[in-house]
Amino acid sequence: MPFMVYIKLFLIFMHIIFGCIISLLFITNNKNLKNLIIRKWSEILLIILNVKILDKKTLINHFKNNCFLIFSNHISWLDIIIYNSLHPMVFIAKDDVKKWPFIGFLASQTNTIFINRKKPSDVKNITNSIDNDLLNSEHICIFPEGSSTDGARLLRFKSNLFQIAINSNKNILPICIRYFKNNKFTSAPAYYGEITFIDSIINILKLNGIHTEVSIFEEIIPNKERKELANEAYEIIHKKIFLF
Repeated sequence: MPFMVYIKLFLIFMHIIFGCIISLLFITNNKNLKNLIIRKWSEILLIILNVKILDKKTLINHFKNNCFLIFSNHISWLDIIIYNSLHPMVFIAKDDVKKWPFIGFLASQTNTIFINRKKPSDVKNITNSIDNDLLNSEHICIFPEGSSTDGARLLRFKSNLFQIAINSNKNILPICIRYFKNNKFTSAPAYYGEITFIDSIINILKLNGIHTEVSIFEEIIPNKERKELANEAYEIIHKKIFLF
């Protein structure tokens, strides 16, 4: 590997360790200050990785206007960094994320609600615990595939967590995230299957700069059964993925 990749690997792990230390030592009830720290830490990590977000200012302004119930496709741990750099969010993630090196620890220390999708009672409890107060004060991001992919495909959406929208009468905001190198799709950031966390980082660094596109679609009114809502959101994002 090029020497510069080793230097950047060192900088990344120092930054991640720094984030872990901050999350342990810096305790604050000031929501704005906490969100600022999360956003700035995420932005710096993207600079080190040389990952740029297309139309970033427009996206930041969009997330300033309201609090959204977001359903997104899922490719990598990097998705979470991208979204937090735009506006810190509450993520509902499978409990396996806790086992992700470093990132899992950081997620557990910040705005992440872990869920065991194999336990219906756990899904139901989480669904019922997301109340209007939280929905009206935080962006909540859900990855309804239940797993990550290489980004070139989309797993069918699990419908359970769409019940949150129905219970709260909160509109659903479908979002699609994709990664590109020289305007061509790349799966370099993918973190799934046998790909390790280190593999994913090295794959990103080897490209020496990638762009991410975050596409926001019209909100879906929750006036259907949850399976219908899941299918509608799936079709919207699926169509975007297969247009590139």
